Amino acid sequence: MINRILLTGRLTRDPHFEITTTGKRFCRFTVASKRNFRDKKTNKYESDFPSFICFGDVASAVADYLKKGDSLELEGTIQTSIYKNDRGEDVYQTTLVAENVYFGSKPKKQTSAPNDNAADGFVNNASPPQSQTQAYHPTDISVGGEISGVQY
Repeated sequence: MINRILLTGRLTRDPHFEITTTGKRFCRFTVASKRNFRDKKTNKYESDFPSFICFGDVASAVADYLKKGDSLELEGTIQTSIYKNDRGEDVYQTTLVAENVYFGSKPKKQTSAPNDNAADGFVNNASPPQSQTQAYHPTDISVGGEISGVQY
């Protein structure tokens, strides 16, 4: 069996970065992601808003380089756990863990009239390729802490 998540979307708010008392780094964030089918009644693409957590170097990179509205692609896993609440009842918790995060384009500042297609928060904001002399920009951060896919 395979436990793998692949998702693209935009951050709904700035990532929340923390360091535990034992020095472990983690970051929580929520992604707005459009479904790949239209709602039959409205004929619009609905969006989902899953929350993720990442650890270590991935957490640091997400916190340092991504902000609300930035696009990203991620790979990860689903983890479930059970704990007892105050009433002694079992509570099942599902956590989405981002293991690899690929940075996308930054949203452009809107200078003209709003785009009718932007009602769901997703607009094609891809910019044309820049020259080969642009500044260092990590595009792929993996759990092992290595930065790959670097553009210069």
